[in-house]
Amino acid sequence: FDPEARAASPGALEALGIRLRQGRGFTADDRAGTQPVAILTRSLARAAFGDADPIGKSVSFESGENRIVVGVVEDYREFGPAQAAPQVAFLPYTQGGNLWNATMHGVLKLRGPAPSEHDIRELARDIAPDLAVVGYGPLARNLDGILGPQRMARAFMLAFAAMALLLAAGGVYG
Repeated sequence: FDPEARAASPGALEALGIRLRQGRGFTADDRAGTQPVAILTRSLARAAFGDADPIGKSVSFESGENRIVVGVVEDYREFGPAQAAPQVAFLPYTQGGNLWNATMHGVLKLRGPAPSEHDIRELARDIAPDLAVVGYGPLARNLDGILGPQRMARAFMLAFAAMALLLAAGGVYG
């Protein structure tokens, strides 16, 4: 059993709009030294447990690690609508050990005006002085980057369809 794994902190999945279907999200109690837990996507839970309720069941990874399933979230399309939804196991960031890459993405769900990049860098420095903030921007900018090629292809198709319509109308009425 070797699904894709993602680190998440308490509240991160909610901030990303990934809806919890059953069970619970991560809490501050899910930390190193406590029972290892996981939240699975719906498709991964179905692949691993069929129609059985996965909450409270143990899931074993190829690394030999066993974790208790505490929640199931809706499938989501991580890399845009053209890509299939990945089967993902979310693990508490504080229980990750050596699992994670050197790259970490932070998500802030805000009410009110967005903080400046300077404010974000100050916050990161206060929380983790060794953390380098490489980029900062609204999630919409990331989405624009993912959907940009699809939007461009759609615009070209629309232009060609309009040109074909004009040529056909000219041929019929011309």
